[in-house]
Amino acid sequence: MKVVIFDWGGVLMRTQTRRFRHAWDRRLGLPPGTIEQIVHGGVAWRAAQLGEISVTNYHAKIGQQLRLSETETDVLLRDFYAGDVIDRDLTAYIQQIRDRGVPVGLLSNFSLELLDILHGAQLDDLFDQRVISAEIGAMKPDPKAYRAILMKLNAEPNQALFIDDMQANVDAAHSLGMAALQFTPKLDVVEQVQSWLRRS
Repeated sequence: MKVVIFDWGGVLMRTQTRRFRHAWDRRLGLPPGTIEQIVHGGVAWRAAQLGEISVTNYHAKIGQQLRLSETETDVLLRDFYAGDVIDRDLTAYIQQIRDRGVPVGLLSNFSLELLDILHGAQLDDLFDQRVISAEIGAMKPDPKAYRAILMKLNAEPNQALFIDDMQANVDAAHSLGMAALQFTPKLDVVEQVQSWLRRS
């Protein structure tokens, strides 16, 4: 049986505008892009993605680095994600192929905060199985991450199509024998998935 595996950030949820993040750069007198680097590019973010520190600890480290109070940090993080939009056309398509009997998985490099994001978006039950890097202590492109979701879906690599926005993650999937697509805004994901599902 064929299975389809989606990434979260950059695929199902994408940043449509960074103006809220840039507003915080200006507010704190920082060079453009500093807030984004601290929140999603620093040591604390990687540790949170690997489950080495809690989400609460991760948020506290951001506040400490920027010298913000807990309340200010909460507002910053709310604003940070305000420009992110869930692709409801793609989530609807996922439900459609699941209704046709195609198992769908989620494989994401993210902190455990993703569970709250999914719940808030009413997408807790969108996937048959999901693997978040913080739950297993391994991040794509580590083969352990791919093997974890394949095991949960009871699928072999040659039965799986993986969709991710990062070329390194796509390459790693290919090296394991999976079909894989690099997502771009111009890619017709539905057509590509449909074409793959039609192949014997």
